[in-house]
Amino acid sequence: ATARLTENLTLDFTYALNKTKVLEYCNGEMTALLGVPGGCITGMGHSFSRSPEKSGTIALSYQKELNADYVLFARGDLFFRSSHYMSAANITETGSARIVNLRVGVQSDKNRFEVYGTNIFDEKYFTELQALYDLSGLSGPIGSRMVAAGLGKKSEYGVRFTRKF
Repeated sequence: ATARLTENLTLDFTYALNKTKVLEYCNGEMTALLGVPGGCITGMGHSFSRSPEKSGTIALSYQKELNADYVLFARGDLFFRSSHYMSAANITETGSARIVNLRVGVQSDKNRFEVYGTNIFDEKYFTELQALYDLSGLSGPIGSRMVAAGLGKKSEYGVRFTRKF
């Protein structure tokens, strides 16, 4: 949804609700993680893996003409995502995340100058979790189970100048 609050101020909003329920799941990981003989579970009601139940964005944008050539702009974004599970066993979760980005600058048809910050509150989060077998022997006997974690981006601040030719 987009709402124009004033001539210069816009609010954008997205929201996703993804309620899932796994009714039957057959996989060797069920035996490895839960001790289920044959690796099949029926009627378990677990959430689907790698799919957060809730996610969305809120963005507030401001834009004002400075003169015939340049426009001032500012934008703040909030991205949010609820925790999601590594697998249908529903044991290991990523945790939720809330990321805030800000930018302010000026632009014309050919030039854009902005100051920005991403993940400005330095939110620590996992983007994904993946169960793996360690074939290197580094985490224990060859074939040991391990979890690989994708780490979210750290805070980043900068100045950006773009010119169109």
